[in-house]
Amino acid sequence: MSFNNLAKILFFAFFLPGTYLSAQTITQVLDASGDGEGNILLSPQSLAVDSLGNVFVGGLGDTFFKVTANGTVSKFWARSDPGNDGSLLANFSLATDDDGNIYVAATDSNNAIRIAPNGSYTELLNEDGDNTGDNFFTYAASVAVTADGTVFVTGLLSHNVYSIATDGSITRVLDFSGDGTGDNFFLNARIVAIDTAGNAYVTGQGTHNAFKVASDGTITELINESGDGSGNLLNTPTGIAVDVLGNVYVAGAFSNNVFKISTDSVITQIIDGSGDGEGNALLTPIDITVDAKSNVYVAGLDSVNAFRITSAGAITQIIGSNGDGDNGLVSPQRIRVDSWDNVYVLGTFSSNLLKIGQSAASYDAGVLSIPVLAVGNPYYQLDLIISNEAPIEFQVEAATVIPNPNLVSTATFAGDTLTIPQLVFGDLRYRLDLKLTSENPITLQLTVAQEL
Repeated sequence: MSFNNLAKILFFAFFLPGTYLSAQTITQVLDASGDGEGNILLSPQSLAVDSLGNVFVGGLGDTFFKVTANGTVSKFWARSDPGNDGSLLANFSLATDDDGNIYVAATDSNNAIRIAPNGSYTELLNEDGDNTGDNFFTYAASVAVTADGTVFVTGLLSHNVYSIATDGSITRVLDFSGDGTGDNFFLNARIVAIDTAGNAYVTGQGTHNAFKVASDGTITELINESGDGSGNLLNTPTGIAVDVLGNVYVAGAFSNNVFKISTDSVITQIIDGSGDGEGNALLTPIDITVDAKSNVYVAGLDSVNAFRITSAGAITQIIGSNGDGDNGLVSPQRIRVDSWDNVYVLGTFSSNLLKIGQSAASYDAGVLSIPVLAVGNPYYQLDLIISNEAPIEFQVEAATVIPNPNLVSTATFAGDTLTIPQLVFGDLRYRLDLKLTSENPITLQLTVAQEL
């Protein structure tokens, strides 16, 4: 179909009630072959996404790969590169900033480094901790960076958290004493998350709790092993995330659940071992993330899957052990979401990265297929065919080539204008706004509604 034919696409005044969202498709974007040029990816354990949609993955041997938003894979940095031999050993956590730097927490070398876009690196923290001779740092488990460049790093076996200011000064902000009350201790610092105000949130894996370290240094225990206080316990918390509203989410690896701690300190269990309640269980959730709409994503290490929990509480399994259908998923240890709600799941033992993203509308021989989310939870692929015989004229109000399929919104119909986020014509994708020029009602017959 040529672009000129767009002016006569047949479409509708028919729509389902409820919320319309693009359906999702699963794609493997990185596998064991790495960049395809001899730099292989083995047993990846670290994952980060930057504000431009670039994804960074660290594999065995401390080789890091970059996957751009359009899917281009390249080696970003490696310990084996000249001059990098003493840099780090066993990357375990990654973070990024808006200047293109990546930050690495390395467990076996007990340190954290910053890697600049040109490949040069700077050690930010090592086993000497704050260099006082008393506060050491062991087994770097997690790293996060604030908007102003302050870096937070957790020491799993030294039971502490350090902040590194932009001038390089190092401060221990949390240690075994926890909140200092003598009751709420802190053991096995696991994952750290930060909010837009520069506050840090960290899980105590060994003490089954989580703390907030405010930007002014105030320490508060947010949740402990009692969980929500209604019988839903928290055991071995690992993953932690905070949304734009300040709500905090904590995953209990051995209690097989996720809790939400609201800004007014109300604790609610939002998912448990039953998963979606439809036979897809959640087992050993060790990593979580949250998007701009406060939807939570959690990876189940032993259930070999991942779920989305919407802000309204709807739970959906978004990927299982079959991965994209051709490439399986084994041991999902990291999950991240980008600014366009594409979700990335890292398979450590399958040595791959799978992307759960938006699929495109298609048009062929009078049938328009649009992925939508109908009322409730299930996704449906709708195939709609015109049922009257006279051509229905649409005028192309706007047509924009989409160079990056991630940069799309959802299909909408308002007034007499239909917006289609992605319509594929050959190798090109268009975002279309179509204006109805006929005054008569349009009838479409639903030929297929396939749950995805």
